[in-house]
Formats: sequence, C-alpha cells, structure tokens
Amino acid sequence: MRHTIPSIILHWLIAVLILLLLAIGLIMVGLPFGADKFFVYQWHKSFGLLVLLLVALRVYFRLKQTMPLPATLPQWQKRAAHATHLALYAAMILMPLSGWLMVSLSPLQIPTLFFGGVEWPHLPVPQNWINESAADMAKDAHEIIAWALIGLIALHVGAAAQHLFKRDGIIYRMLPLRWFKPLMILLFLPLPLYASPLWQTDYAQSKIAFTATMNGGEFSGAFEKWSAEIAFDPKDLASSFIVATIDTASAKTGAKDKDSAMPGKDWFDTAQFQSAIFKSQSIAVKDAAKGEYIAKGTLTIKGATKPIELPFTVQINGDKAEAKAQITLQRNDFGIGVDEWASDNWIAFPVKVKIAVRARK
Repeated sequence: MRHTIPSIILHWLIAVLILLLLAIGLIMVGLPFGADKFFVYQWHKSFGLLVLLLVALRVYFRLKQTMPLPATLPQWQKRAAHATHLALYAAMILMPLSGWLMVSLSPLQIPTLFFGGVEWPHLPVPQNWINESAADMAKDAHEIIAWALIGLIALHVGAAAQHLFKRDGIIYRMLPLRWFKPLMILLFLPLPLYASPLWQTDYAQSKIAFTATMNGGEFSGAFEKWSAEIAFDPKDLASSFIVATIDTASAKTGAKDKDSAMPGKDWFDTAQFQSAIFKSQSIAVKDAAKGEYIAKGTLTIKGATKPIELPFTVQINGDKAEAKAQITLQRNDFGIGVDEWASDNWIAFPVKVKIAVRARK
C-alpha cells in the first residue's frame, strides 16, 4: 500500500527544502554583514516558514492515513521507526519556530519579507522579552535543533537504505512518481527571477558624519564602519524600510584626544554597547516632486531607545539612487557624556548628524 499522492509530494518537497535550508544556514553565517547577507537571510526565513506550513499540512495527511508497518518487521525496528519519525516531526516544527522566535526577540526587529512580498508578522512576545540575551538563547536552540535534525535525517536515510537493500517493499510506499521531477523544476524555476528588494549601499561613496560644539567651537567627525539594509520603493512605501547599524567605536574626528575618549564609559561605552541602531517603522512622503520623505522610527544608542523622525531626500535614476538626510540629536537623551560631561558646560547637547548614501539595485 502506497502513501497518498499529497503525502508523497509533501514528503519529498519538505525533504528538498530542509536540505536547502540546512545548506544555506551553514553558509550564511560566514557571510560579511551587509545587503547580500540580509538577502540570503530573507530567503532562509521564507523557506523556513514555508517548511513550517508544509509540515503542518503533512501532519494533517499523516493523521488521516494510517500506514501500519509489515507484521514481519521486528518489534524493535517498529519502535525505532515510530520514535525516529516522531523526533523528525518535532524537529521539523521546532526548527522554524525557534528561528521565528529568534527574529521576534531580536532588538533589531528586522521585518521578514515572505519571498520578498508580504511582511510576515513577528510572534506576539512580551515587550520585556525583546533583548539580545533572549534572542541569543533562541539562536542557540535553533542551532541545536538544526544539528539534531541533521542526525535524524542521517538515521532516516540509513533506515531507508536498509529497506532498499532488503527489498521488503517498505521504501516503495514513499518513492516519487514520474511527476516528481517536473514538480521540483516548477518549484525552483522562479528563484533566478526573484530580484532583491534591497538597495546595495556603496560605502566608499557614502558617509555618516557628525558635528558637535565644544567650548563654543565646532568639531566634526564621521563613523568609519556602518551598514544599512534599505528597501525603498516610492510606489510601495508600506513595504519600504531602513535599518542602519553603526559601529560606535569607529567614530573618528582626527583629534587624538577626542578619538581616544569617545569609546570610553563617559561617552559611547563601546565595551558594553558596540552599536547604535536606527530602525524605521514607517516611511511617508513629504513632497514627491522634490523627492522628500520622512522615516519615522527608533534610534538606540547605549541601550537607550528614542523615537525620531528622519527627514531625507532621495533621487532615483534607474538602478542608482542618492539619498541625503540631516537631523539634530540631543546627546543627553542617550546618556552620551556622564559625570563631568553630563552638563553642557563644556560640550553642547545638540549634535548635528549628516547622512549621504549612494546605492544601487
């Protein structure tokens, strides 16, 4: 007795997707931070969520159709088969769920674009659960489950090979039919046609600079290391977003005394807070003819998160874009400058930030 056609399709489809996910997962962790890595992560998350949906459907068909093992099979093999299948289903469900939980607990709150289209919601976790420690715990669980799944797949394949060599007929109940190959072609044919919604920043031609005032005189500097994930389409602002991560230890002014002081506890305290993060929550048009927009979101520096509105202009010419923004921040809002520097006696509170970005599709 063979499994039903939907069960066979789901079995092999899930198998191919999981192997693809495991391969991508092992590769993407070594990619440098940037738009390419974000693009790969989006695909990884999309396929993971697809696996979760397909496994739920597979469980439904499995419960509808019982497939008893042959009576000639030893009892210990039956128990081992049931235990392995139960563990496989648990791992196939828990792996995407742990990944979904990891994304939901991350302070970055980066949106998941399901195959580049619909934004997939985060899990409704309590607000006080959203922190790096909780996200790291979910990440560790995700990795442990992935390695466990690799081991279970090895056991499953080994058992299938044994049945194949024994010619006891069990493996033929799940072998694909003639339509399997065209199904796989139809599934993966669209992959090369998918275009990333992200703009790739040309960091050599882009800059995040700042200007502050000390003892009545201005001094300027810039952040040498930062990255940005930008999905922007004037015709689809609802799906557009900006996430920028700035390495605060890379702040340089060219003055030795200032450059050596800024990473310290009195200022950015980079030993404890390595990055400043801006994440947009919405992007609205101000003047489309002039290319003027406003990104409303949050800025996190030294663990302090504040809502901000970032006005910017953008000019798009084909696959190239140039954006400029300027905002004045109050350093005391983020605890930058403590003890003797907590007042504005020496260094003024306002800090002007200028952003210039060149990017291309």
